[in-house]
Amino acid sequence: MSSSASSLRLCLTVLVGLLMITGCRKAPITSYTIPHEVETVAKPADMASQAVPAADGAPEILWTLPTGWTDQPDQTGMRKGSFAVKDQAGHEAVIAVTVFPGDVGGDLANINRWRGQVQLSPIGEADLAAVMTEADLPAGTFKRVDLTGSEAGSTATHATSTRLIGAWLKQDSRTWFFKMIGEASLVDSQRAAFDAFLKSVHFNTAAASTGTTSGEAPAATNAPAPGELAWTAPASWETKPLGAMRKASYTVGGQADFSLIAFPGQAGGDLANINRWRGQVQLPPLTEAQLPAETQSLASGPLTFTLVDFTGQSKAGPTRLVGAILAFGDQSYFFKLMGPDAVVASAKPEFIAFLKSVTAR
Repeated sequence: MSSSASSLRLCLTVLVGLLMITGCRKAPITSYTIPHEVETVAKPADMASQAVPAADGAPEILWTLPTGWTDQPDQTGMRKGSFAVKDQAGHEAVIAVTVFPGDVGGDLANINRWRGQVQLSPIGEADLAAVMTEADLPAGTFKRVDLTGSEAGSTATHATSTRLIGAWLKQDSRTWFFKMIGEASLVDSQRAAFDAFLKSVHFNTAAASTGTTSGEAPAATNAPAPGELAWTAPASWETKPLGAMRKASYTVGGQADFSLIAFPGQAGGDLANINRWRGQVQLPPLTEAQLPAETQSLASGPLTFTLVDFTGQSKAGPTRLVGAILAFGDQSYFFKLMGPDAVVASAKPEFIAFLKSVTAR
């Protein structure tokens, strides 16, 4: 090929390239804002800091306090026992005894909350067997974990090793939690004392509070007493025993469970209670900022319910939870329908009808 032909081809190639660039510049440039991916696992929060309501009707708990442990004020208002122990170096470990209704989300959720307190990442269901042990003691079968991490605010250069020894005891309608947390070497030195403390635990069931939640739910055909609620349940819902906590209890669609429970005051607030429900279907907690997008309001006469609808998982498979929270008088009422996804989806209109039937005075 002659040099002139080569030069001509080179010029044509450059010209075509310039035209392509110029043509591309004429197209409008679209800007996209990609939202940050929401974390799939939020940092667990301490049950005490969430102000979970204490289990109503819990029996009196008794124990023998180890030498060196001293009573300390309960700053949370939630503890059945609050103690501290110190060593000569000034390190301190704190011991807390709390009781909550139900299973507070189950073993995995409770362990992950404790792991968050010592800056450890959450684990999955498959990891439970490796971190959890059981001990048969006079009060019952305790499940236990022993976690070592660091305290909040620690850095790579200023890390403080923190250890948490935790145990929990499940009863019919409540779970007792026993936790010791503090500087790792101090907690290690107090492990035998913690074991002895658990062995000394026993209950005075005769002193249990009977409360009002163990009574029968008000009949829907009767007017509610002052400060109480009444309702009409769908005809297809099957009444079942109330237990120690429930004001209403039904089997729905043969597989789903409906419960109505009441606690004094705000019972920790909507965020804490909704996050406990999310834990029951294996969903991560919400933040305060996410709450409005995940809730709805339902007004029925003078009453206003806060509604949620979550689909997650359980051992049985896809599980759905439809819940409502009602603040009335000096109590908070919790309405929950939970079961297989398809069953709850079919029964949701009946759940809404139940809420609309609620009357009060």
